[in-house]
Amino acid sequence: MHAVAEALLDKLRVLDYEQEYCGRKNIDPFGAEYFAMPGNQARQFGEFVSVVAWLMRLCNVSFTVDKYDDANTSVNNLMLTLRNMEFSLDFPPAKLRQGAGVECCAVMSFLCDRALGERRFRFGAPQYPAEEFAQEAEVDDEAEVLAEEEEVQTVMIWMGRT
Repeated sequence: MHAVAEALLDKLRVLDYEQEYCGRKNIDPFGAEYFAMPGNQARQFGEFVSVVAWLMRLCNVSFTVDKYDDANTSVNNLMLTLRNMEFSLDFPPAKLRQGAGVECCAVMSFLCDRALGERRFRFGAPQYPAEEFAQEAEVDDEAEVLAEEEEVQTVMIWMGRT
């Protein structure tokens, strides 16, 4: 679940949600676990529906949520819109009312993928810069030999042999 949440957050960042969504709403960006782990259900559901509506706009899909609608109406409207977008639904709609969990992350990830597709964004393999190897200094073979001879002479003097 944590890997799914991290991947979702990466997709949201590529869509510049920190500026385009959070900045416009004057809220702090969500942590990776926000939509993955249950917490304050009412708050999470409200944020979930709001982010979904923003993602739907990026996908050029008409989806509106009235803040006075109850959670069941909002979820039913969302499920109908997702069905029209060919999202494979393999969980009960009630799972989305929690505002967090695998199902919410799956919906948001699907919408992120569609929004990225609208922008013709493609994830690619990482491109690493070619590494240049450090130039090795020229080796002076005679310098090494002289150093070794000096060491031998120093040891011999120390041992009392000259």
